[in-house]
Amino acid sequence: MADWIDDLVRNLKQKYNDQRTSDQKYVLEENQKHAAGRQFMATFQEDLQKYIREFNARMGGSSVFSLDLGNGSLTVKAQLTLQEMKTTTLRYLEPLFQVAMSSPGSAVEKIFRLTLVGGMAMVEEMSLTSGQTVQMSASDFAKMVLTKLIQG
Repeated sequence: MADWIDDLVRNLKQKYNDQRTSDQKYVLEENQKHAAGRQFMATFQEDLQKYIREFNARMGGSSVFSLDLGNGSLTVKAQLTLQEMKTTTLRYLEPLFQVAMSSPGSAVEKIFRLTLVGGMAMVEEMSLTSGQTVQMSASDFAKMVLTKLIQG
């Protein structure tokens, strides 16, 4: 009569151990993913600042681009002429592992999904021309943000 209890206990222990192992793996993966996302944003910010300095220096020292660090966001400004300024704000949405990009006057916020590639976070963007997903490093993403800001 005790055999069925032993079987029940053994099955319950096995199920619990499998679930616990699965839970631990999930938590570890999420921690790694979010650490990579924070590192991506730090690298993106450093690269953005480097490109802004280089661009402004090549424009004869005039400050075409500027960067404001806000409450969990980065705002990039391009003063193209005295009358024309363009602005883009980027926010890291950590729980969603995404980067949101918005511009004043635009009702649509563009969302870039982050993905892990070899332990590093990369931005994914859907190419409108090919329909393919394009992955960008933090450096390439910084270049794309500045280029889109100037070109509109």
